[in-house]
Amino acid sequence: RFSFAYTPSPLCVPARSALASVLPYDESPQTMNFKDYPLDVPTWYSAAQKAGYHVIAVGKDDLTQSRVGTAADGSRHAAALGYDSYFRMQDKGATYAGRAPIDQFSSAMAKLSCGRNESGASSVWGCNRWCYGAAELPIGMGQCCSPLPGDQGGWTCPGLDQVGKHQEEYVDDYVAARAAELLGQVPDGKPWILHLSFPGPHPPFILTEAMNKSVEGRQFPPAFDNDKLSPEEHLQVRRQYAAEIENLDRIMGRLLESTDALRPESNTLVV
Repeated sequence: RFSFAYTPSPLCVPARSALASVLPYDESPQTMNFKDYPLDVPTWYSAAQKAGYHVIAVGKDDLTQSRVGTAADGSRHAAALGYDSYFRMQDKGATYAGRAPIDQFSSAMAKLSCGRNESGASSVWGCNRWCYGAAELPIGMGQCCSPLPGDQGGWTCPGLDQVGKHQEEYVDDYVAARAAELLGQVPDGKPWILHLSFPGPHPPFILTEAMNKSVEGRQFPPAFDNDKLSPEEHLQVRRQYAAEIENLDRIMGRLLESTDALRPESNTLVV
């Protein structure tokens, strides 16, 4: 249970728009998904930039969520939003939905060799389009998942992420490594802000081989008042989510160690 967590909205774009604009949900510039953040609304990133901070954005910022993407080099709207350096991506669905890479993450995955040979594709990006669901197969409708019954939405995903044994290429691990790289490039003596958004703990939960083994045999309490799934399916989803969170815990510990090593002089506030 998260006892010290807060979000202005349960939806991706409205939550991030409220954070970027420093406005409550009812006044936020975006109240639904699938739309870009309006560039005529100032962000706190821009305010920090004007105050002299070097602003780094890494991961799923969701402020350019239209299917156009953030561009293969991440530059789309980056200057207007107030980013000095960045490694940006769409969510797990959109990053694989196009017929060509649309962000920095998918562009990087297109250059890496697939770690599993189930799909017949050669790159991680191509293999995971088969796994997660591509343009003709919406997210969660790829070969690694099955849709939940009825009209409730969601998926169960017994298949594995196509990075195979290369955990460092899994989306959250890869994003965190890029954050450490960009942090190391901040000009000496310059104060900095790093906004890091992990895309992993969001359905569909598709694990790596190592993450799958980390929760093997783990038991969790049954779901409350939900008979849509079998007990086995409930347990699978809970194990997968636990693996996602525990992987983030490991990654964040490593990133904080990197921060101390790269910026020993900094008085870092972690939010």
